[in-house]
Formats: sequence, structure tokens, C-alpha cells
Amino acid sequence: MTLPFPPEQWSALQARHPFKPVYNLDRFGFRRHLSSICSVRADRRVYCDWMHGWTWWDEGFGFDDFPGPLVFPGQIKIVTSTPKQAEVLRMSGHDAISGGLPFAYISQTDYSQRPETLLAFPTHSADRVRNQIVQFEYLDFLAEQRDRFEIVCVSLFIHDYIPETLYQIRRRGLVPLIGADPCDSNSLWRTRATLDSFSHVSTNAFGSHVAYALASGCTTSVFSPVVVNDPRPRANYLGLDDGHVIKKQMVQSEQWLRQNFSQLMVSCPQNGLRDSALGRGYVGAPYILEPDRIRGAVGWDVRSNLIGSLRRTRHALPRLLWHGKDRSF
Repeated sequence: MTLPFPPEQWSALQARHPFKPVYNLDRFGFRRHLSSICSVRADRRVYCDWMHGWTWWDEGFGFDDFPGPLVFPGQIKIVTSTPKQAEVLRMSGHDAISGGLPFAYISQTDYSQRPETLLAFPTHSADRVRNQIVQFEYLDFLAEQRDRFEIVCVSLFIHDYIPETLYQIRRRGLVPLIGADPCDSNSLWRTRATLDSFSHVSTNAFGSHVAYALASGCTTSVFSPVVVNDPRPRANYLGLDDGHVIKKQMVQSEQWLRQNFSQLMVSCPQNGLRDSALGRGYVGAPYILEPDRIRGAVGWDVRSNLIGSLRRTRHALPRLLWHGKDRSF
């Protein structure tokens, strides 16, 4: 198959820089990116956690929705994507501010979107939960789109980049791509560069990639039936009640999504929604922090470093930041 991208661009979209995360903030290379913005060493200790996933529901948002380590009020600063989410956490006694999602800090790359190219994001696994991502109905749908697009690529979360999945994708004439990888310092940039290269995005599951695609100016659509990932493993692991499970099932359900995101729920990817202003709002771009405020939030200035050190001594912070219960499902 002849690729519609220059070889050097295609190579860049597959480039990985594996590393071993130390903090939750490290995931997908975010701490290293922040250190570059703030002109500090990449190995500086951090005293905060940052909400890295898009929660597309504000109504009913609570601390149980925060995708980070299980922490208790006052132990570390938490950065959320929106002021409303920060307010909810502050009402629960947490030290929280709004600062946008990590993706909002990745500038547009030099690549331009190739017209009539389709990038698909199937439902994916998580660090502790392996989902059945080979949805034959969705892959068959993507294969049918080959006549409408110059190329159809499938972005796979690193845990799903396995022989069985690759075989099912390639046998349909689709092209697999390495997608998000929490242990890759190049992951956030690669995600942005990939979205900057494709004109259209399709998915069969709601998640952060929807917000990223819209923010990058892609025409975005959600395939039906929508895959609802089971929230019970995460809830059981963290000891969350049935109310959390019911809420997560509701906000993933096709009925709820059609009521709240009807413009995305279309059968043809070419008829999807293209609204970068809306997407930038979803990723919290209006709330991104300037370098001095990033230093204060993360613990890279004198005052916040001292406060973080005191909290660390009191609450055994390293265990909570990484070795505690990871909420990143």
C-alpha cells in the first residue's frame, strides 16, 4: 500500500521514546513536556497530580471520577481541566486548581491535515484492565470506508498493539498505528502530530480522544453501537460504590451520548462534527497555566516546593503518588 504521507512524517508518527514513569504526572511524557516549558530539569520532584483524561460530564462530577492516584484532602495539589471540576474537589477539601488537560499544552505541529484521510480510535485497554478491543463490526465498518478515503488508519493503545489485533486490522486493508503509551515520553506529541496529519477521526467509544480530535480541527464522528467499557473492575479495585458504576455506565450509554452529543453521533465519518473551538474548550485550553503558575502548581518554585516537602514528610507522598492505588483505568 502506498502511504499518502512523506516517509519522514510517517516515521515521526511512529517514533517512541520509552521510559519508566516515576510519578503519575510522568504518564505519556507530560512531566518532561512541562519541564521544557518551565526550563527546569526533567528529573525534578513533583508535588501535584494532573487530571489527564477528559470527563465529558460536569453534572455529577466527583472525586471518584478523578483518574489519578487515590489521595486524601490536603495531601497534594490537583490540577483539573475546568474550574467547575476544581470547585467540586475544593468543596471536598482538596487543594485543586484548573489548568486544562495535558493535551492542551501540546502546540500544533508543522504537519497539515491530509484531505480525505481517516484515523480510527477503537475502544482500548487500560494499564490494569485488558478490554476486548477487536470489535469486528467496527473494523468491518472501517473497511467499508476505504472507498471514501485515501487511507484508513487505526490508532492502537500500546497494550492493544498485539499480533491478533494487528492481523484483524491488516486483513481488512487497514493500517495500524502505535497510539497512546503512558511509558513513552513522546506519546503526547505523537498523538497531536497524528491528529494534525488526518482530516477525519472515527471512534466506537467515547473518551479523551474525541476531545483531542475536535481540538485539532478533525471532522469527528462516533460509530454506533457505542462500546460501553465496564466500570466495575476499577470501582472494585478502589472500593467505589454502586453509584459510581451506575454513573459511568450512564455517561457511556448511547442514549445519553445522543442526548448530549448528537452532532457527533452520525453514521458517516464524512458528516461528523468539525469544531476546533468546541474541542479546545473540552481540553481546557482557556485555562492553561503560564510557566510561573505551572511551577507553583507542580512544586517547582521555592514556596510550593517547601509546602510539598512538608506534606510529603507528613503523608508519605511517594507511596501515594505512585505505589498507592492507581485510579488510571
